[in-house]
Amino acid sequence: MKFEQGEHQGFYDQTSNRWFKITLANRAGLILDVRNALAGVAGNLESRPATPIEYLERIRLANEKFADDIRFLGVIDAPDGWRLVTSQAHLTGSAPTEDEVMQFFRWRRFRMVNEKTYYRAMDNLLVGDAHTGNLKKDRSGEIIPFDVLICEPGEALRRSVEAPQTLTFD
Repeated sequence: MKFEQGEHQGFYDQTSNRWFKITLANRAGLILDVRNALAGVAGNLESRPATPIEYLERIRLANEKFADDIRFLGVIDAPDGWRLVTSQAHLTGSAPTEDEVMQFFRWRRFRMVNEKTYYRAMDNLLVGDAHTGNLKKDRSGEIIPFDVLICEPGEALRRSVEAPQTLTFD
C-alpha cells in the first residue's frame, strides 16, 4: 500500500509491519510556529517547513513523550533533491472521538490552545495537528498519537501559547 500525504510519500511493508516514510524533495516535514506574536497576546499558530534538525527533534520527542517507534533510516540523494527516510510501526485500532482526544491530553496535563493543538507548561511541550486522524484508539481503549507535530517551543511561540486567547469580531 502506497500513499502521498502532506509532508511524506511512503508505503507499508507487511513483512516488517512498518510504514516507511520519505519526505518530499528538499523538505523536512512541518513544524509549528507563530505569526503576528506580541508580548502577552496570542499570535496565530501555523505550520511551516521544518529544518532537518527540527524534523529529527520532532521524531525524538514523539518517541520520548508518546512512546512512538519512529526510526530515522537516513538520507536519500535523489535526482530531485535530498529526502529524509523514516519508518514507523503500524498501529491497529480505530480513530478516537474528538472528546477522547481532548480527554487524552487533559489527563496528561495539557491545556487546549485550539481544536488541534495542546500545550503542557511543566515541560514546555506543544503538540499540534492532534486531530482524530492522527491518533489511534487500540483494542484496550488506549489512545496513541502517531503523526502529530510536536516541539518544545522557543520563546515567541511559548509566549503565544501561554497568552490568553483574544476575541475576534467578524
